[in-house]
Amino acid sequence: MSKKQKIWFAVFLAMFAVPEVLWGLVNTFLFKMSLFPPLQSNKLNALIVSIEFVGILFATIISFLFYTPPNIFLRATIRIVFLILLLLTFYLLLFSFNFNPQI
Repeated sequence: MSKKQKIWFAVFLAMFAVPEVLWGLVNTFLFKMSLFPPLQSNKLNALIVSIEFVGILFATIISFLFYTPPNIFLRATIRIVFLILLLLTFYLLLFSFNFNPQI
């Protein structure tokens, strides 16, 4: 990966990681526990999940296209982790828009 691709990869990972650390929507969904109180605004919750989805989507695309570690097991593991995060975030995005009466 070139330096420019690494920078964009880090930006997209940060788009997923920063809201996840602050509010833990995926953690709250999976484990029903969070360090920060849950968001009361449904529109803000949908916006945060949208930002997380865009971040993990583009990080997955960049990792599939440009990141090729020498070990095939490591490559498969990274791709599976990204796909699981992508599918889980996509499910949360659909859930936050479809079952939200205020949006």
